[in-house]
Amino acid sequence: MPFVNINPYLAIILSSILPISEIRGALPLGILVYKLSFLQVFILAVFSNILIACLFFFFLKYLAERLRKRIKPLDKILNVLFARTHQKFYNKHQSLGDIALLLFVAIPLPLTGGYTGAIAAFLFDIPAKKTIPLLAGGILIAGIIVSIITLGIDNIFY
Repeated sequence: MPFVNINPYLAIILSSILPISEIRGALPLGILVYKLSFLQVFILAVFSNILIACLFFFFLKYLAERLRKRIKPLDKILNVLFARTHQKFYNKHQSLGDIALLLFVAIPLPLTGGYTGAIAAFLFDIPAKKTIPLLAGGILIAGIIVSIITLGIDNIFY
């Protein structure tokens, strides 16, 4: 059992803020392993995942800004990276609009979620005013999908 000698609520928080598990791991952990109330687990896991994804987004912006000022060659490299990213994916992002980020975060599969959504928003230079609600909405939708899957599995075996 993961997190054997740890408070169940702390285990859910830790699981929801880890990039590998995020909401996909925290909800089943709380519901199936610790047998906690669905509503408690859902609120705690979703809130923790939203908080860490938003903090990670702001950390990326802060780090890039600081490094760009201090390391001039890095500024040029980041400018090229952002230009290539915009050029390569601009048409896909523009055709779907902001909903693309929301859907990307909402799909509860490996390599999708709050962290990768924050990275995508950073690379596409989506303003924080738009990014935060999109990350939160995507994580909320992912939480609903994972909850349906988890509660369905729980009902099959019990």
